[in-house]
Amino acid sequence: MNKGSTKQRIKKKSKITEPIKKYTCKWCGIEKTEKRNFFKCSVDHGVYICVNCIKEKYNSICSQSKKFIAVLVCCHYLDICFSYEAYKEMKPEHGIGEYVRLLNLLQHQRPDSFERGIIKGDGIFIPNEMLVKKDIDIKNQLSNIVSNLENVIKMF
Repeated sequence: MNKGSTKQRIKKKSKITEPIKKYTCKWCGIEKTEKRNFFKCSVDHGVYICVNCIKEKYNSICSQSKKFIAVLVCCHYLDICFSYEAYKEMKPEHGIGEYVRLLNLLQHQRPDSFERGIIKGDGIFIPNEMLVKKDIDIKNQLSNIVSNLENVIKMF
């Protein structure tokens, strides 16, 4: 018996390929494919800033300020919510890409945009140790004003 004549033909599944989506980074102006060139969250929000540009911005801010500030600013640019819980899980060597990955984990599901996180009040929590002295003073002054207003209201 000839082995060649008894071979079964295996049908190959035809793959339906979708056209590769391309976006133009609004910072560098270069057209790139979505895969690995843009964070999915930035594409979902229509914020076409490529991974290279946002990483460059993150590194630039880190060189001038605290990592916390760099993450917060990049969240604004990517229009994603800032989560202090996700930030706390970052290791010292982690960058903005790791923050985005942590934010996408189920336990860190937050409002889907930077603005909604601020408006809802549960998207941003800035502990005192992350603030500079001037910010702490302002925060304390505001707390005192609110307390004084509450005392005045109680009098009526």
